[in-house]
Amino acid sequence: MARALYTLQVLNTNKDPLLKARKGAFHDFAGRLKSYYLACQNNVSLPHLHLMRDELLRKQHITVWREMQRQSTSLSLPTPLFQLVPGAESW
Repeated sequence: MARALYTLQVLNTNKDPLLKARKGAFHDFAGRLKSYYLACQNNVSLPHLHLMRDELLRKQHITVWREMQRQSTSLSLPTPLFQLVPGAESW
């Protein structure tokens, strides 16, 4: 924990523009995962689902997505979404 706090302090990664960008990316990824789930429920074709997944993986701030995957069992918002889209933790 102390190491993480030191890194945040040195790199100043929680300054306002970066924090806003990561929050925006978080909500964008969550929304895209929800859209993917709804597309699955509406029997969208497999090629279109692959396109949706690939577009998600090409978005900026992919490290936010990777962190959402890593913390999928401990975060309140994406947990239900990751449960609804089996396999998304490994995209």
